[in-house]
Amino acid sequence: MIHEINLLPRKEPAITAKKLILIIAAAVWLLVMTLLLVNYFSYKSDILMLNSEQTRLTTELALLNSAEPDTLTEDSTYSTALIEAETQDNEVSVYLKELVRYLPEKGYLVQFEWNEDLLVVQHQFETLNHATSYISGIKGSEKFSNVAVEKLESYFPGNEPEGFKEIPRYLVTLHLTVLEEEKTDGAE
Repeated sequence: MIHEINLLPRKEPAITAKKLILIIAAAVWLLVMTLLLVNYFSYKSDILMLNSEQTRLTTELALLNSAEPDTLTEDSTYSTALIEAETQDNEVSVYLKELVRYLPEKGYLVQFEWNEDLLVVQHQFETLNHATSYISGIKGSEKFSNVAVEKLESYFPGNEPEGFKEIPRYLVTLHLTVLEEEKTDGAE
């Protein structure tokens, strides 16, 4: 018996172009589907978070609308009240800057009250000379008129002094009238 001997090389099936295209398409499809799933779940969690935030804000808005003060008229809303408050804040900031501009190094603005055309301010000074120079500076200001000293008193920070070890500080309360022309065009 003679054995059959095949001396021809064995042909391995080569990957055809069609198979290669199918493999690449499947890999791209899997990659795209994975990205879509990841985006879907991340957006889903974002949507849930935004929905809860929206319901919280809606509830807060309903509470604010139900608690609307009687001082506002029917036509006004919180937004118009907020705009009015912001303009008043701008007016006040001009006067605060003016008050602080004249303060000496060891002087402090302690209290500030705003009533339409009248400012009531309370300052703390280290010496009487600082207090008098501040008052004269404010009297020379273009933003205020009728500068009146309501109260000038000395006090000791902390406990009462033992002998002459502590120097008193001075508390000055001033009434300042705001000039009308400054209210209309002085806001920053």
